[in-house]
Formats: sequence, C-alpha cells, structure tokens
Amino acid sequence: YYATAGLGHSIFGTQMYDKDKPIVYICEGPWDAMALYEVLRHTRVCKETDSYVYTDRTAESLYTRANILAVPGCTTFLEKWAFLCHKKDVIILYDSDHPRKNKDKEIEPGSIVGTKKFARGLKASQYEPKSIKFLKWGDNLFNPEKPSGYDIRDHLTESKHIKNRVIRLRQLLKKIEPIPEKW
Repeated sequence: YYATAGLGHSIFGTQMYDKDKPIVYICEGPWDAMALYEVLRHTRVCKETDSYVYTDRTAESLYTRANILAVPGCTTFLEKWAFLCHKKDVIILYDSDHPRKNKDKEIEPGSIVGTKKFARGLKASQYEPKSIKFLKWGDNLFNPEKPSGYDIRDHLTESKHIKNRVIRLRQLLKKIEPIPEKW
C-alpha cells in the first residue's frame, strides 16, 4: 500500500516500547532503528574499564534501559508522540545532512531542522522529557568527510562483525550532546 494524503504518519518501534526504560532514542527512519537495536542488544558496559564490550545476553545489554523509535522522516513530528518521551532522556539520532545552496543562500540541513522541530515539540508539549540530546556528527553539526545523508546504519555497518559494531557504537554515542539552549 502507498501512503496518501488521507493517511497519518506513524512512529516505528512502539510495539516494543517499555514505559519503564529511562532512555528513548529517536532515529531517522526504521533502518537506522533496526541497526541500533541490533547493536544495543549486544553491547554492555564493562564496569572495570568503563568501556563497551560485546555480550550475547540481552538481559545485561544497553538495550535493557532504552527504547528505540523511528520517525518516518527527519522533519516529521506529531504532538501525539510526545507522551512516549515523558520524563525520559531523549536522544535524537538523525542523519549527517550537509547544508545546501539555494542561489547565494545556504540552507540549513534537513536533519538539523528536524532535530530542532522535534526538540521544540517535546518542550512545548505537556509531556516534557527529562532531557533532550542529539547526535552532533561534527563541528558544523554534520560530518563533511562522509556523504550527505550518512546515518547510524551506515556508521554501524561499516564493520561486518557485531563485535566491531560495538566499538563503532561507542564512537557514535560519544558524539551525543545536549541540545543548545538557543534551539
């Protein structure tokens, strides 16, 4: 079936949502969410070294504390989704979109526009989250060394082995920062 103007947007991942988990990851698209789900289920924190290590036990993985949701597009936010983020640590993990040029004017990347929209929507709702953070791909909010649209799935699947994807997850999560106040 194809979406039409009469159909509403939905958020991916609600079938596995657990209200008791304190973290909500918001991904741009279901493929990113699925890649993150796979790696979080196989990652745990080693308390002795404070590093991420592989585990085959989901019960001790980072997934035990996290919900993973995905929006259908980076600029889509529906207020009815806000209750899923109420009193949670929300982490928005959108793509590394590059700015575009329109004549002589630089246009802000869609992923940043979308991150701001989602954050503002959450802050304005009656279901305010505990915190809102985002994936800052680089100094200018995107990674100029990767193609525009580079995403979580791209980053994690650059390695074919799950144990190496755990290392790549750590690299990715180190780039998470609180949203700027001016947003």
